[in-house]
Amino acid sequence: MTRRPTQGNLDPSARILEAAGAVQAGLPGGLPTAAYREALEVELSRGGVPLRAGVEVPIHYKGIRLAAHYRVDFVCFGALLVLVSPPGGWTGGTHWIPGCLDASGAIRALVLEFGGASLRWALVDRATRPRLVAESPA
Repeated sequence: MTRRPTQGNLDPSARILEAAGAVQAGLPGGLPTAAYREALEVELSRGGVPLRAGVEVPIHYKGIRLAAHYRVDFVCFGALLVLVSPPGGWTGGTHWIPGCLDASGAIRALVLEFGGASLRWALVDRATRPRLVAESPA
């Protein structure tokens, strides 16, 4: 007998994607990115996903902390960065994500783009950077 996964035993990335799917289904396209970000925080919290919102990731140069920093939307499960991209935001690229992973010490980054015909996402793994681990179908 095959057990259907429940939210509690899903992979952390899958739990976040489940919450993101609920946001994509529940909000129309064309909203400000902040609306999708806020709705995602609601869904993640309801799902019991441990998170910190609006996290600044410091950048160091030769042991000195610079004033410049990355800002990520969420850090979930202590080591998974979640970034909400504006619609069409991937055209600017995600080339900076490996640097953000290095600076934060996080293992993976999940980039989400809401508001289109379907949810777009990409999962970048620190160990295999800059290669994508997975990406939503086009």
